[in-house]
Amino acid sequence: MGMLRVLSLVLFTAISALAQSPTYGVGRTPSAEEIRAWDISIGPTGEELPPGRGTAKEGAQVYRMKGCA
Repeated sequence: MGMLRVLSLVLFTAISALAQSPTYGVGRTPSAEEIRAWDISIGPTGEELPPGRGTAKEGAQVYRMKGCA
């Protein structure tokens, strides 16, 4: 009975270790340029916004006119 417990513990530990190892070969680490392209957060000052102008009220009208709703 004791040998069965030890074998079970060893097997469980080995399976857990294999499940944790990143050996799938899928994906890659994104470059700094890719991360900057994904960063679409806009701060309270609005510096990150693209050039142009408009208000939320004007944007709502455009949204409705384009049929986005």
